[in-house]
Amino acid sequence: MIGVKQKGFSLIEMLVAMALFLTLALVVSDLYLRNHLQEQKFLSVEKAQTEMSLLIKQISEMIRKNKLIYESNEESGASQIFLQDEFGQQIVVFFEPDSAEIKVSYADVDSTLHSSALVINDVQFLIWPQEDPFYYDQNNQQYSSDAQPLVRIYISAENKTDNLQYKQIFSMQAMVSSRFYGR
Repeated sequence: MIGVKQKGFSLIEMLVAMALFLTLALVVSDLYLRNHLQEQKFLSVEKAQTEMSLLIKQISEMIRKNKLIYESNEESGASQIFLQDEFGQQIVVFFEPDSAEIKVSYADVDSTLHSSALVINDVQFLIWPQEDPFYYDQNNQQYSSDAQPLVRIYISAENKTDNLQYKQIFSMQAMVSSRFYGR
């Protein structure tokens, strides 16, 4: 069979083609895996940020709808805030470090502001002005402050995850004014 031309690929050509194909497959699978991990991290962070925003929104609504009780809110940067509803009932929003939860006490009943994606590390409420704007000083014939009460809500938390690569600490704050401001 000398002089007969064989059709097909040689063993060397097949090995080179397979090596190129495997290299290409390895690069593509690595890109897919990295993209998938980044997407999982992004989703974990996005869920935690969304839940933190929801917690701040819930607390903000309570502050907007109710009156600040200045006598009880003496400590600046405290982890609790005292409010009073339109019927005179006291509402306390507070952080419980042992359970890492934000709780609301209303009419001697405690409820929890739930978050399935967060572990709360710290909550602080800073009230401005520190003087009660509703207090009228008889000696000076004026109110102690003309400023509308503002509350800065600060929450620090980390996302709940089993994967340590995705664990991240978040801080979020909001400034809220009390709608109840009448003398």
